[in-house]
Amino acid sequence: MHADSAHQTSATIHVPVFLRVSEAAALVRRHPETLRRAIREGRLTAWRQPGCTLVSVEALMVFMEGFLCPAREMKNPISNPGAGNGVSSGGKRENDVDFRLAQRMKRRVGGL
Repeated sequence: MHADSAHQTSATIHVPVFLRVSEAAALVRRHPETLRRAIREGRLTAWRQPGCTLVSVEALMVFMEGFLCPAREMKNPISNPGAGNGVSSGGKRENDVDFRLAQRMKRRVGGL
């Protein structure tokens, strides 16, 4: 039995030159609004046409190279680098401490 020539083709993926924003977002596993924001900020080149915005595959690749941050370059992927510099985000703990301190000061001033 000889091999059929129709079954000997190699598998290829044909990607169009231009993609709609929703298609491009699905391709790179990002939300479409992430790409739209990048287009508005000028970080991603796009072409507007009536009814849709088109992104070239080449522009999308350039954008994603700058967008991705390799995890292997991170010192500790679970640490919060902003927490170690003494600057607070103004979270609940400091607000509770400030509130308690203000209450103590009011009691002291009122008790004098």
